[in-house]
Amino acid sequence: MTARALVAGAVAALVVAVPAAAVLGAPPQIVRVSALRAHVLVTARFDRSELPYRVEVSTSPRLGAAGFPARFVADAEWLPSAGTGLVRYRTKRSLAPGRYWVAVSGRIAGVGTCFPLHGGGPCNVVWSRPVPLRVG
Repeated sequence: MTARALVAGAVAALVVAVPAAAVLGAPPQIVRVSALRAHVLVTARFDRSELPYRVEVSTSPRLGAAGFPARFVADAEWLPSAGTGLVRYRTKRSLAPGRYWVAVSGRIAGVGTCFPLHGGGPCNVVWSRPVPLRVG
């Protein structure tokens, strides 16, 4: 392979990668998290290009591209997808006393699924940083 071909390949990769990164925007940000009667109250900020998607509560702070590992998830609920900006949500399920981590995700509007990646699930999901929470 010639140097010219390598440079052309690198330029093509940049042309494809830059627009995809620009579409993603900033990940959601948890502004406030608290517990009230063992329910999680979360306030999160979503970028204009994102729709609220999920909130997950975990017993471990480890967060991957698909959320918390399933074995650590204490609660996972769908967020109402109406609206962007500041979103407030109260979980339906109550939690036992203990230490947890909370993260929210946003779904990038206009981007489909990644079948067969993620089992056909969304590849357009971005997660906030996990935030610690003490219940009880």
